[in-house]
Amino acid sequence: MDKKAVFEVELSHGHYSTTLTLPASDYEFLDALDELRMQPPEAPEWELTYYEGFSELAGIIEEAGNIYEINALAKVMADHDSRQEAAFEAFIKTEIDKKHGTISMETIYDLACSVDNCHVLNLQTDEQLGRFYVENDFIPELAEVSDQVLKMLDYAKIGRKMRQDEGGVFASGQYVTQAEELKKVYRQTDFALRKPDYAVALEVSVMDEPERTILLKLPLSKKELEAALSQFEMEDICYRCADCRILELANAITEFGNLEQANEAAQQLADISEEHLPRYKAFVEALGRNARFPLPSEKEILEDYTFFREYVEPSDMAKEKLSIFLGEDEAEVLSPYVNMYGYGNALIEWENAKLTSYGLIERADFQPLMEEEQTQHGMEML
Repeated sequence: MDKKAVFEVELSHGHYSTTLTLPASDYEFLDALDELRMQPPEAPEWELTYYEGFSELAGIIEEAGNIYEINALAKVMADHDSRQEAAFEAFIKTEIDKKHGTISMETIYDLACSVDNCHVLNLQTDEQLGRFYVENDFIPELAEVSDQVLKMLDYAKIGRKMRQDEGGVFASGQYVTQAEELKKVYRQTDFALRKPDYAVALEVSVMDEPERTILLKLPLSKKELEAALSQFEMEDICYRCADCRILELANAITEFGNLEQANEAAQQLADISEEHLPRYKAFVEALGRNARFPLPSEKEILEDYTFFREYVEPSDMAKEKLSIFLGEDEAEVLSPYVNMYGYGNALIEWENAKLTSYGLIERADFQPLMEEEQTQHGMEML
């Protein structure tokens, strides 16, 4: 099941930039780094652009940690229910009230992981809190007081005193008090971004019974596939690609509806070298719905396709061509008087190239990226 989005961030590295929704899977993050022309453990600069939660958190997380820690925090927050969200908000507000300066990422992360170490009541005001304590006999001095006297009590004052004594906090329409020691998990957590141990993560579930879902890490051997599916016997099952080494192929793998085909696709994705993965991503993005399995072999994609990873805008291609034709010095003199963007677009169209998130890709012979016979006789269209 997809997790809810927590943050949206803009990532940047030099003159490259992209947006990413958090929490992001490892492949989603690695894909963003490919767009930024980076490799882990490098961390891009980032800026929070969207967060619907309580404003106090938005104001402190940008100063608190690096983007990999923020993504880990988002994964924890994505699993919070409404009760846990209120607890986390209360924890943060308490930390802010202590006025100890900037709240560290260690504290924020530990608080997010400690949301079950508290009591949460559906109460919104001191008056409601006071009534709750009195009516449930939590104040022994008032347990024997008559109903007539109870009507004259200042419940708001009682609730306020109880809240102050307990260190309780109202948050998101609920009342929160800490019940246990907070967890200390930040220092035991590895936040490093790593390549996953699969090429495709495939969710397999029984029709109309989503709770009966397993996650297959593909590719698997035939024997491993049979063992994984044996638990479903003859029941109707469905598949969903939850993560993929080339993200744009995730829907296509889901649409296979066939585990053997999905496993074959995963094997080819697993065989692509890290060095040439951005070239494959550019190829797939450029072809869109015309991309097919099997993808070109590594030999074919190196010999038949030219890839310029440094290109971001059409003007980048224009600058390169002018430098080739005129030399760098003359090109620099002429470029301010040329519509570089328009010239670059014209070159891209003339060469049947495609400018993608990962760079510019074109056939070495300048023919269309997918030839007609490939369209007619290729394997099943994605």
